[in-house]
Amino acid sequence: MGKDAAMNATKELHKGNVKPAADAAIASYEGGITIWLTRYESDRVAEEQLEKMKQAMGRYGGGFERLSTEVLGESEVFVTRPKGETQYFWTRKDVLAYLIPGNLGADEINSLIKDLNEKADRLPPLVTLNGQAGK
Repeated sequence: MGKDAAMNATKELHKGNVKPAADAAIASYEGGITIWLTRYESDRVAEEQLEKMKQAMGRYGGGFERLSTEVLGESEVFVTRPKGETQYFWTRKDVLAYLIPGNLGADEINSLIKDLNEKADRLPPLVTLNGQAGK
């Protein structure tokens, strides 16, 4: 799913404002696996959105409020368990990622997160309207 469809789907699933993104995609796979990737104008904005997500989950309840952290794919990853289903979210550079692992095992989850991080590391910098790269 491309940027516009991904942003619309995200808005439908969330309460409150959803920050416009530089790019976004949602991919769903067999076995209940879903990956949301949202690229923001800078690393700082991605981190701000991660913090807002954590705060919103704490208010929402439904299992989302039970947050913990794990180191997966060489990143600190936040873990939530709505309705008993483990889900992961984290930032890497200017990318905010959210993973519903479906039927993936622990090693596959770790490998997928590492792979997504490596891809985020290789993204070229975004250029803003003033010609400056986001940071």
